[in-house]
Amino acid sequence: MNRKTVPERSTGYQAQDLARLRGDFDRSFQSAPVQAPSLEDFLLLHVGGAPLAVRMSEVGGIYADRPVTPLPGSPPYLTGVAGFRGSVLPVYDLGVLLGYPAPEAPYRWLLVVRRKEPLGVAFDRFERHLRLETGRTAPAGDGGDRRHVREILSVGEDRIPLVSLPAVAEEADRRGARRLEPQR
Repeated sequence: MNRKTVPERSTGYQAQDLARLRGDFDRSFQSAPVQAPSLEDFLLLHVGGAPLAVRMSEVGGIYADRPVTPLPGSPPYLTGVAGFRGSVLPVYDLGVLLGYPAPEAPYRWLLVVRRKEPLGVAFDRFERHLRLETGRTAPAGDGGDRRHVREILSVGEDRIPLVSLPAVAEEADRRGARRLEPQR
């Protein structure tokens, strides 16, 4: 009987090409994986007309036009109290705590400082959110009266003071501002 020869299916690859592809595939598991850059989130805001940045990891929330009830006789750095998710939190003037003069008009923006006992801080203007590779900060040097600014954030050509919200909360605690009683 005469057997017809069936042509082999052609894959378009030669044996040497297949061996090279297999070798490349196997070696890809031996090399170290490419690490994605580590990223950090920041908020850019303005206080007293000056740009500042804060780490998103220190922020529990940001709010616009949240009603704040003033407390009569309270010090200038204590703006009042506001309700946040069923809790009443003290709200401080971020600018006054940072050494800026008290504003003439109330602030529009509030953020909640993330910590065991959260607190609110009011500020002039929210500019934007930034996600940057880690390593974009440098020590601020001698802070003088600005102990809340421990680092400087590099954004393009700009150098923006990076405010430590835990340091701001410590400043409020140091001044005794955590008490919601008016000072006499």
